[in-house]
Amino acid sequence: MKRTGSFTVGLTILATLGFLDLTSITLVPDHTAYAVIYSGLGLITLAGARSARRGGRRGLSAVVVSRLVSVLLGILGLFIDDVRGLDLYPLVMTTVLTLVGIKLAAKVLRQPQLSPAAPDPTRTRG
Repeated sequence: MKRTGSFTVGLTILATLGFLDLTSITLVPDHTAYAVIYSGLGLITLAGARSARRGGRRGLSAVVVSRLVSVLLGILGLFIDDVRGLDLYPLVMTTVLTLVGIKLAAKVLRQPQLSPAAPDPTRTRG
């Protein structure tokens, strides 16, 4: 997996959002289940980001999926009456940052994966 500048920026955005999910256990103290789910998603995001940083495609896939699930849970949280503190502004910001981070980082998932023994197709002989 080839790391580019946009990949690094996108992965950094997604890992930062994962860290914020991990710290959300202190933000919603009344709803332990919500906080535990968000913390779990944050752990998955950070572990996947570590793997993706080392070149793992599965790690990047885990980061993308966990961030999308986190955004969907945030949207669902708006419709729960007794959940206080979930505001529209942070949800919109995290949704936009998640989509930007995925767009930047997931470009490498569209590139074909080379086996370690395969020659580089972009390299010319001569």
